Amino acid sequence: MLPNLQYYLEERARHSMERQSAPDAEGWVTLDLLFDSFVTARTRLLGLGRSVELLTPEPLRKSLIDFAEQIVKFYWESGKGKQPAPARQINA
Repeated sequence: MLPNLQYYLEERARHSMERQSAPDAEGWVTLDLLFDSFVTARTRLLGLGRSVELLTPEPLRKSLIDFAEQIVKFYWESGKGKQPAPARQINA
């Protein structure tokens, strides 16, 4: 887990970290986080990059994927990045 995650998240989400589970075999910790809004959750989670995987809710997960794909496309088209990997299909 990110050492400074509690400082990055908003107050309500920080309280959830106090009740966190033990890391699994790969070192991941499952947290239930509360955010003030959908947009706040998306913004905070996008900023954590690959350090976080959103499991639910599905609409927020799809929104994260959409924003990430837009960012990759932007940098690819501007010539500042490498060829993007193919997008993964999400079953709705």
